[in-house]
Parts: sequence; structure tokens; C-alpha cells
Amino acid sequence: MSLIRYLPATPNDNRLVVWFDIDNTLYPPNQRIVDLVQGKIFQYFVDLDMEPEEAKILHRRYYTEYGLSVRGLIQHHDVDPLDFDAKVDASLPLEELLTPDPTVRRLLEDIDTSKVRIWALTNAYKTHAQRVLKILGLEDLFEGLVFCDYESKDFACKPERKFYDQALELAQTTAEKSYFVDDNFGNVRGAKWAHCAFLYDAALDAKALAGTGASGGVGNIDDLKPEDGISVIHRLEDLRKVWPKVFKTSVYGDGFLFQQDIHKWRAGRKTLVQHFAPAVMKSKNVLLQEAESVQLLYEFLHQPEGFMNYPMRYTTSVMTCLLYGLRCGTYRDPIIQEVEESMRMFSELLVPGGKPPVEVFPLLNYLPAFISPWKDKCKRLAKRVDILYGDLVDIGVQRGMKGLNSDNLAYKLRLGKESTGLTHHQEAFICGVALEGGTDIVAGVILTCLLALISHPEAQKRAHEELDAVYNEETLPRWEDEQGLPFVRAIVKEAMRWRPPVPMTVPHRLEKDDHYGGYFLPKGSQIFCSAWAIHMNAERYEEPELFKPERFLSHSMSMAESIAQGDPFKRDHFAFGAGRRVCPGIQKAEQDIFIALSRLLWAFDFCAPAGVSISTDFSTAFVGEGIRMPKKFPLVVTPRSQKRVQTIEHAMHLAEETFSQYGRYNPTSPLG
Repeated sequence: MSLIRYLPATPNDNRLVVWFDIDNTLYPPNQRIVDLVQGKIFQYFVDLDMEPEEAKILHRRYYTEYGLSVRGLIQHHDVDPLDFDAKVDASLPLEELLTPDPTVRRLLEDIDTSKVRIWALTNAYKTHAQRVLKILGLEDLFEGLVFCDYESKDFACKPERKFYDQALELAQTTAEKSYFVDDNFGNVRGAKWAHCAFLYDAALDAKALAGTGASGGVGNIDDLKPEDGISVIHRLEDLRKVWPKVFKTSVYGDGFLFQQDIHKWRAGRKTLVQHFAPAVMKSKNVLLQEAESVQLLYEFLHQPEGFMNYPMRYTTSVMTCLLYGLRCGTYRDPIIQEVEESMRMFSELLVPGGKPPVEVFPLLNYLPAFISPWKDKCKRLAKRVDILYGDLVDIGVQRGMKGLNSDNLAYKLRLGKESTGLTHHQEAFICGVALEGGTDIVAGVILTCLLALISHPEAQKRAHEELDAVYNEETLPRWEDEQGLPFVRAIVKEAMRWRPPVPMTVPHRLEKDDHYGGYFLPKGSQIFCSAWAIHMNAERYEEPELFKPERFLSHSMSMAESIAQGDPFKRDHFAFGAGRRVCPGIQKAEQDIFIALSRLLWAFDFCAPAGVSISTDFSTAFVGEGIRMPKKFPLVVTPRSQKRVQTIEHAMHLAEETFSQYGRYNPTSPLG
């Protein structure tokens, strides 16, 4: 046997492999082709000076004993296998008998190649296999082809275990990661160590059981036992039901944020809720946030012109430390650059017209690629995040195994794999979605606070007075004093109400029929929570268009505590969603924002350049579709005193000890 690669091999490729037989599998069984093949094989036996009855008996015997008639001919009659191929398969008028089937192509296109490789596995010689794939218009969808090498007389074939073992070796995969579909029952039984599907065609069953090689080959479907683990399908489309995990579920596949598979969603959310629980964040992780915030101050102090980038470095570094045991020392860190580019690409898909609502109308998935440019964008985005998230989760696991940052989420997911059943891809995307949600959204809120304060200097003055009453010039604000800084806390809450980072929150899906406001909402309907509409409701917030932090002075609860009440009318705001899909990292986000803002206000005066008017209009001063954040605005940053500068410098020196506990990311694969 040998192989042809249509795509270069990727080192350490851990994706699953779906193996497709070719003849009578990728196209419906064609009785004329079956009859022609049997006739040509029979004639080949007769041409070896056999009587017709002897030829018929030996044909069946060789097929049964050797898997292919040609192997028996080689063994007992010393025939040239290439001569046999030329007079049988190569002589078939396939161009007249086969036509491309759009439904088969769509099925293969719908396989999630971010986590699955598609290979062909055939008992035919390479020229026949390539010819069939080309006629069917499927050649470009396969990464590799394993075939019987007729140039070597001692070749193996299906259903021999040797053939399958060699195929796994050539594809650099394992039985556990293999899914195999064939129309030949004998071949399927021989591969039952993998996940198998038998494409059963009743019309050809008689010939199959006769052992002529038309379809079923050796064995009887009636012998199938439940413990064999073989799925019987009657058309390739049935694979969507028996192997749903190999197909795309949405733009983000295993990302749990928009996950429609409730079991995947629950597993992912439970893990994130536990990892970012308020008790954990307040006790174990606040020191990391405070250390990273010191670098934020240091960056504002020494290079204030880059202020738009520093909150992103700060929030991303905190998150990567918690997820993988890696930190981002600069804004140019490859993790930050990749996350920003991926979020930009994702936002393009969220723009009206950027992508059709395939989650609502799945049939739109079947539109051909030439009128669906969004499909190519989705594939490019999937490739980027697969490489990044896969690399990062592997590094996190490796660090944990070495005893480094062993409380990182990637490592904890791997330790719990036996109980959760999560795949590597699911682990990567649980961490990846947390990375996305805990970086640019939170960074945008910090920038929104600064924009609001330079537009409302009276609020900044009041915050300075509150901070100065609690801290001297040698002491940085701490999270533990949050309750003693009600106005700073109120600024954070009001900024998220006034300019919510996600105006239209993550959609929810009804589990059963419902009625609301006189409308009937059927099961499966998507429900959106408009944070913007709620926040601009004058019955709920007096003068909602104004930035007024004092409206939250009496609200002493944290955002997480406010949500936990269960009463939406007592909520502070809805910037981080509502219901089951509310952001699981709320406590981490609130601590990020409060620590950063309280320390920035303690250290600096912020204002617009003299004579420059600053816009805070949500439609013109902010950018983004699903996620809104301020456009670049002019900002003058002035240290409040030289003593505070010295305090920052000293704190930065001390923070290096915390930073040294974490690694840095060096991409092992080309990103994008």
C-alpha cells in the first residue's frame, strides 16, 4: 500500500481522521459499474485458459480469501497486477457513468476540518482512485489517499488488519482518532477497532452476501452485534446523525459562548464558573491583577502616547496567566496581536450582511461557496484560532505537568478529562472563549471610563478626593478597600450602563414554547437581551443619556452579587448579559476594571488637550459591531506628584517577582 498527500503533513496533528471508501461509497452503488467490473474480472480469469465455471468459482474464492481477486491471481497465477488494473478498472467508461453529486460535496465541506482530517482509503490502485475523485469533483476536499500499491506484488488490502495499521501509520494517527465508512460489510467488520459506519444498500445485498465483491463482501449484516459498535447507515447524509462531533455546529464550532449543544455548553460553563468564582478571584488571583496593574501605571507614566493599547495588554496578560500560566509583557505580544485580529475578523462576520443567520436557518449552510464568501472568512478565522488556542492549551498543560502554574485552567481541564470527556479541541476553545471575553471587552470599559472622566472633570475631581482620603502618596489602592471607595466603584458601574461594551448581549434559545406580551414564541426561538435599550430606559434610570456615577452610590453590591439576587429589577446594569449565559468571569472583569481605574486615578490627572472638544456619542465616538469600544481619542496624562512617580517605579521593581513566575509565548506554528 502507499499514499498520496493532497496537503502537506502537519507535525503533531492531533485532529480526528474520517476515512472514506471510494467506490459505491462516495457515489451511489451503480449497477452498471458493478456488472462491468464483474464481467471484466470474469473475462480476465477466462483469458487465463480457465473454463467459465472454474473462473466463476476461483473469482469468488480469491475474493473471499484474499480480499481482492487480483491478490489470488498474483499468488496462484503470477499475473501482473498493473495488467489486471489496465484491463479492469482502467478500462471502465467512468466519465459516462459517474457525475458529481452536490449533496456529497456539501457533506464533506460541512466536516469541521479544524478538528477533523478527511482521507480516502481504497482497495483500488491510485490511478482509479484519483480518477473517480476527480470525476466526482471531490479531490480538493481530501488531505490524503491511501491505496493498494499494485506496483508491489506483496500488498495488503482491506479487510486485513495489516492494511489498516499501515494506513494509520501513513496518516500519522491512531485507531481511537479514526472514523471509517465503507459500503463493504467485511471491510467494516475488519475495522471495528475504529468508529465505523456501514453504508448498507439493500438492492445490492444479494450480491454482497454471495461474496462477489459487489458491495457487502465477506460477512452478513445479520451477524452484527450491538457490542461491535458499528453504525448502519443508508446514505452518507446519515453520518450527520451518527457522528455529529465531526461536523461544524456553528461559526465557532466548540466555542461554548454560542454553543447550541446543551451538554457541551454545560461542561464548558461549569468549568469557567468554578475557575473564575468570586471567592477564588478575591483570594488567589487579586495579587496577579494588582501586579499587572502596576505595569499599566508604568506604561502610562513612561509612554502615555500609547495609552489606547495598554489596557488590552493588562487584561490579556491577567487572563493568559490564569488560563495557561503565560503572561504578555508588551502590547506586541503574539497572543494579543492574534486575539485582536481574530476578534476583528469575527466582528466582520457580525456586521449585517457579513454572514447569513445560519444558526437560525441551517439550510443556508448549503449554499455553494462561490456565492457564500462568508464561508471562506469562517474557515480562515477557524484556522487562526485553532492554531493559537491549540498551542496555548498545550503549553498550559505542559507547564502544569512540570509543576509550573499548576492552577492554570488548561491543566485543570486536562486533569478532569476522564470525568468530563472533553476533547482537546473543546479544552482549547473553552479557554479560548474565556480569553476573548476577558480581554478587549474589559479593556474597552477601562478606556470608556477615561473618556467619561475627561468629559466630566467634576467626576474625576470627586474620585481624586475620595482616593486621597484613603491613601497617601506611597500606597497604591487595593481591591480589599473597594467598599471604602463607593464613588470609584460607581464610576465603573455607570460607565458600563452609559456605554455598554456589548449593547446586544449573547442570544438565548427557548427550550420550550412560550408566550410574552401577546406574542407566541415557539421552542428554539432566539431571544436577545438589548442592554442598550434597558440602560436607556428613563423609567429605570433617571436621565439615562447622562453620565451620572452618583446614581450607583447606594448600590454596594458587586456585579456578581447583583446578578445572584435573581431579581432583574434590582440589577445594577446588564452590560455582562443575563440569564444562564451571563458572563461567567464577571468577578474577574470587575476586579480588573476597579483595580486599574482606582490606581490610574490615584496616579494621574487626565484631560483633553486645551481647546479640543471630545465626543462621547455612542454612534460616532465608539467603534465595533458586536463589541463597542471607544475610538482613539486625545488624552493628556499628567502624574499627580513626583512622590507618586517614585511609588510606581518601586512597585514595578517589586512586581517583577510575580512576573517571573509565568512563562512567555513563542509560537510553534505559523499563525494565520
